[in-house]
Amino acid sequence: MKKQIKKFLVLLLMLAMAVGMCCQYPVYASEVDQTETQETEVVQNTEASENKENTIDLDDNIEGAELSDPEFMPEKEADLSETTVDETTSSAVTETEKTVSAEAENENSTDELTWENVPSMGWDDPEKGQCEEQSARKSPSANGIALFSEKEAKAIKGYGIDVSSLNGAIDWEQVKAAGVDFAFIRVGGRGFASSGTLYKDDNALQNIEDALAAGIQVGVYFFSTAVNETEVMAEAQYTCNVIKDYDITYPVVYDCEGYDIAGYRNYGMGKEERTALAVKFLDYVESQGYEGMMYSSSYHFTDENSWLTDTLQNAYEIWVAQYPMYQNNDGKWKEYATYEELEGQTTSYTGQYRFWQCSSQGSVAGVDTNVDLNIEYYAEGEETDPEPTPDPEPQPGEGPTLTDWYVPFALYEGDDFSISGVIESASTISSVAVNVYDASDEIVVGATANPNAMTYDLQNLDSQVDFGALKTGIYNYRIIVTNEQKEWATEDAWFVVLNGDKNIAEGNYYIASSKNTDYSLSIKSDSDAAGANVHLWQRKDLSYMKFQFIYLQDGFYLIRDVGSGKYLSVSDQAWESGSNVVQQTEENATYWQIIPDGSGAYYLIPDSIFVEESAYISCLDLAGAKIANGQNIQIYELNLTQAQKWKLLSVTAASKPTISGATKPATMTAGSSFSVRGTINSDTTLTSVT
Repeated sequence: MKKQIKKFLVLLLMLAMAVGMCCQYPVYASEVDQTETQETEVVQNTEASENKENTIDLDDNIEGAELSDPEFMPEKEADLSETTVDETTSSAVTETEKTVSAEAENENSTDELTWENVPSMGWDDPEKGQCEEQSARKSPSANGIALFSEKEAKAIKGYGIDVSSLNGAIDWEQVKAAGVDFAFIRVGGRGFASSGTLYKDDNALQNIEDALAAGIQVGVYFFSTAVNETEVMAEAQYTCNVIKDYDITYPVVYDCEGYDIAGYRNYGMGKEERTALAVKFLDYVESQGYEGMMYSSSYHFTDENSWLTDTLQNAYEIWVAQYPMYQNNDGKWKEYATYEELEGQTTSYTGQYRFWQCSSQGSVAGVDTNVDLNIEYYAEGEETDPEPTPDPEPQPGEGPTLTDWYVPFALYEGDDFSISGVIESASTISSVAVNVYDASDEIVVGATANPNAMTYDLQNLDSQVDFGALKTGIYNYRIIVTNEQKEWATEDAWFVVLNGDKNIAEGNYYIASSKNTDYSLSIKSDSDAAGANVHLWQRKDLSYMKFQFIYLQDGFYLIRDVGSGKYLSVSDQAWESGSNVVQQTEENATYWQIIPDGSGAYYLIPDSIFVEESAYISCLDLAGAKIANGQNIQIYELNLTQAQKWKLLSVTAASKPTISGATKPATMTAGSSFSVRGTINSDTTLTSVT
């Protein structure tokens, strides 16, 4: 019955095309018990679709393209008279498609497909079609609906959305506040037409950057219609090139659709050949360090002609699409629009899966269109709320104890520090060492005693450790005790030595990451507002990426953004790890110590740590230690990693001063007055204004 209805629906679809309809997805029948009541909750067994705006502005790369242009639109009908059948793969490909596909291979065969050299889509999105009123979604009595199975619900790990340029501009801060934990973002696709033009999603980079900045975990997907290995490898390489500079922590997804619609370029391929292309894509992205995942509907994962599902689910994560529906007061069947409405729903799909795309009609704050909703589940055996493993307690009589001690926190060059503390042990203490280590873990000053007793007063070593000899920098203070059991580190703390004077010359600098100096601090969206976020961005000759270092006294600097005139500051003048870095007015500005690391980089330490409540030294830190546009900047407990080391690159060539809010005189009557208005901004000190 399935096959008969499928044939009927394909014929119906071709007829619809002939009269000008544009639906790009057939509705497949599945046998259900028609005696079930309409109150039964149901799910649509069709490929999930993005029901969003269907047109975008034409891109310059394909200027003048029309919807009827055969370069971009799928064939209306397949010329079956020119079809050849490959019996070894059970695939049908027209001679015309073979020729065009070969041309496409030559066009897209480069190993360096990047964001810059891949064209925009520039036409109605081929991925999801223009027909929003699909009959199966609106008519639950149709055979395209399947009942939910009764099974135990999986434990939910998180909630997410998937988006493309069809969702328009997105406010990701609102999305995060709405409870979204992760997002899958389309980076590009390949058209359904025989030429198979590879295109980029124009909103991909902005979506990735803003989602990451909002604290959302990001994965990406590519919409594929590849018909050979050359094409699918180009898609995989392009995808990895686009995301290589971003912190992509969720899977990279292969999404292949349209292969069961006559007239589309990937129509007629056998499931073995189609699966082999998916494996090629996913193996490549995994070779680049990403997690590969396969997307399809529950129908296609279970259809015997679509995929070698066991092959895919045994090697990769699975993302399954299936939409539950309900009957509203008007008797119409609707998809659920919120996670709350979806509570208690499950998919009838019985195979392995990690993500479920559960609605195409979702409503999420920050997204102006309908959006796909997704749920992530814990893997079988994965702890849903793992308890932290406590540190093992020392056995009685083993570990020494330290009482009445102090550790250095911040000293100026030449200052001394009084070592104090009493060590007690249940067994004989054979040695006690008080050492100061530099950032290379080399002992700079220190002393050792051999008490051969069960107690020891550290003041006995005070005169032997010369803290006054330490130069400006970061140091580690350790007390190491050895008793009859083993060696114990009873204290291990970082401290800083300041020189009370300038460590760098005043002037304008890029604050560049030592991990990659092509990236430096910038003000988000070139904002002039107090409280605007500071993030990482690829370094350019822009005033909002240049910072003026203004020396105050005792080693402290103000750091002023040249573009905005505001000052680099810690939000709420906090000292704790994870506190955000923003720009503020001068009266609310943070003062900074600039401490050399000994290799040409610097630690930037805020004055907010020099308070009695501070428990450790924090410094300017690249969140996640990831080099990517939009990566957030914070302060974090000192750990000496590359994420905390910054190269201060002098701005050698001053940019032309800018003026805003200027007034200009027009035609005036002799003797009348004119009010001069305007604000001048300059990278360097203004010596005169005429």
